[in-house]
Amino acid sequence: MNNVKTAVGVVYFPNDGVDKPTTDKLFYELLENCSVFRRLGYEICLTGDFNGNCLSKCDFTGKTLVADIKQSYNGVRLRQFSETVNLEIANSMNCCEGFYTRVLNNQKSAIDYILLSEALCNHVKSGFIDETGSLHLHSDHVIVRIRLRKQRDDVNKRRNPTRLMWKTENVDWDKFEVNIDNVFDEHWHEASNDINVLWDIWKAKVNYAADMVMKKVPFVKNYRNFWDKPLDRMLKSRRDANRLQRLHNRTRNHDSQLGTHISGVYKKRKLALHEAIKRKEFDRKVKCLTVKGIATNKNSNFFWKLLRGPKESVNPSRIIDPNNKDDFIEDDADINVLRWIQLGKAPGFDDIPNEFLKYGGDTMVKTLCDLFTFISDHEQIPVEWQRGIIKPLHKSGSVYDLDNYRGITLSSNVYKLFSKTLEIHIVNFLEQHKVLGENQGAFRKDRRIEDQIFALQGICALSRSSKRPLYLAFLDLSKAFDRVWRDGLFVKLWQSGIQGKVWRLVKNIYSHVENKVLFGDIESTNWFEQEYGVKQGCVLSPTLFSVLMNDLVDMLNESGVGFDLSQQLINCLLFADDVVLVAKSPEDLQTLLRISHDFATKWNLKFNHKKSKVLVVGKRLKSGTSLVSW
Repeated sequence: MNNVKTAVGVVYFPNDGVDKPTTDKLFYELLENCSVFRRLGYEICLTGDFNGNCLSKCDFTGKTLVADIKQSYNGVRLRQFSETVNLEIANSMNCCEGFYTRVLNNQKSAIDYILLSEALCNHVKSGFIDETGSLHLHSDHVIVRIRLRKQRDDVNKRRNPTRLMWKTENVDWDKFEVNIDNVFDEHWHEASNDINVLWDIWKAKVNYAADMVMKKVPFVKNYRNFWDKPLDRMLKSRRDANRLQRLHNRTRNHDSQLGTHISGVYKKRKLALHEAIKRKEFDRKVKCLTVKGIATNKNSNFFWKLLRGPKESVNPSRIIDPNNKDDFIEDDADINVLRWIQLGKAPGFDDIPNEFLKYGGDTMVKTLCDLFTFISDHEQIPVEWQRGIIKPLHKSGSVYDLDNYRGITLSSNVYKLFSKTLEIHIVNFLEQHKVLGENQGAFRKDRRIEDQIFALQGICALSRSSKRPLYLAFLDLSKAFDRVWRDGLFVKLWQSGIQGKVWRLVKNIYSHVENKVLFGDIESTNWFEQEYGVKQGCVLSPTLFSVLMNDLVDMLNESGVGFDLSQQLINCLLFADDVVLVAKSPEDLQTLLRISHDFATKWNLKFNHKKSKVLVVGKRLKSGTSLVSW
């Protein structure tokens, strides 16, 4: 394969179940080595004698399947290890011929394996296990061979293999809690000083506990045919209403009241059918995007360009003392946020659903505390937490225009829990010290959009009662979360009082953010680094963005321009990235618009002129009058 760095390892494990502590130790060492090479960008190939059986033959098809054979301790650990580090057992691939890797007299067993990472599996050409011993190795073990195709440089897309997810319905959660108690000991978090290894160990133990009470099933894509039964029923219902209307017109045309009712029923059913067909047409177009290839490199490059920009970086260390510490984060993570967890949500990259965290019991809470405390003390963030899958969601307009899509990032549920603990500390600090002021109404406790609407209506009413004209500019920021100048945001956080350990943890979360784009069932091949913006879908992002938007409020207040209300100057109302500028004259409004433009330039943001409008209250204007210049 061209230009693919591959780490090849040869392994040997003790006899099956004879020395379990040594076997566990070797698997953890192998797990740590694989984690290191993965972070360095290597693909993984492991081969050797694992002295365990995790394969079986299907009674009906004769195909080789990965199975959980309880009698084989090494086999169970091997299967758990392969799932944790996302390695596929090449012996079980459909293109591999043969099954038994050790033949001694009449005894046959499968204990030698080749494990490949996902990128290597996509290029497997064939496999062969020499069960008959025709190659004469003079050993009771036989040859296991895998051939790979040469990689083509023009390959930039691939279809996902069948995704498996935990089936969390009808699960004995009490037994799961007992399993969690059994697999975690008091000193589990002392196994390594590397957070990535510790994270892999935590996942392996949780998956092992889950594997004993539930199973993984293929992820079902709920694609339906265009003309399905619900649509057929709506069509028949419309036909019945149409027949009834024609029958009434022939026999009871004099009864206008009944005729009006029947006509209304027919129109409603006809409209409902047309709306259903429109939705079906949209679903079919989105599916066509996936099939025809618009969601390949073009899609990936679109988001890649959006998340990278020309802004010059700043060095926050010039104005920040990295040794300064704050006192608003405790030694143990605040796991009370478990009550914030919602069940039934899609898992992230690690396939850990929220149900595991919710029903894991006290031991699960303790392990999360241990994990979060380790992250806080060592200020290390798992690499997997910095990676995400961007799923473009259509907003409005043409489905063929990528500008009409918003990218949502799928990330780990455990990371969301950790970021929620950080968010609680940051929000408490900002509210306690009144950093955000009264202009921002979004993402804050006991505040909602109706508060901003009420305030704006009150300002307009006062303006009309005092017979003073009011000039309003409604501004919309285009893809604001994706464009944020990140280095400047860290400086703004520090200046707002978010300092010390929490500041460093947030900065480490964004130290090396990487993403892939997933559109339908097509996933971009390469990871690309996200140098700009805050994470879509992360609970920290709204709060971080509010701190950034607070800079606009400060810049507008320095101008001294706005609407006087009870000895208080109001020049803007904010709700997330939506801005309303308030001024008493066209000149003042032009000043506020110029400041807003300077703010957008400073933070690498861009206003959407098509969605931005000016409204004048209390004064009639001739059609076509230009008040401001954009």
